[in-house]
Amino acid sequence: MLYADLYLLKPALIDAEQLIRLQSELSPDEYRHWHEIRQPGRQREYLLGRILLRRLLAERLGLSKDQYVVSF
Repeated sequence: MLYADLYLLKPALIDAEQLIRLQSELSPDEYRHWHEIRQPGRQREYLLGRILLRRLLAERLGLSKDQYVVSF
C-alpha cells in the first residue's frame, strides 16, 4: 500500500518577521533565485516551499535542518 503525507501551509499567515528569519536558511543558490523573483506572493511561496521541503526531508532522514541542503 502506498502512503502519502499532506501538508497545508497558508503563506499569508507567515508574518514579515518570520520571513526575514527564514531567508537565512536558504542556500546561496536558493537565496539568489529567491531574490530574482519579482512577484511578492510567488517569492513568499518559493521561500516557504524550500524551507518546508528542507525541514521535512531532514526530519525523515534524521538530520538537522542545517545538514540537509535541497538542490535540483
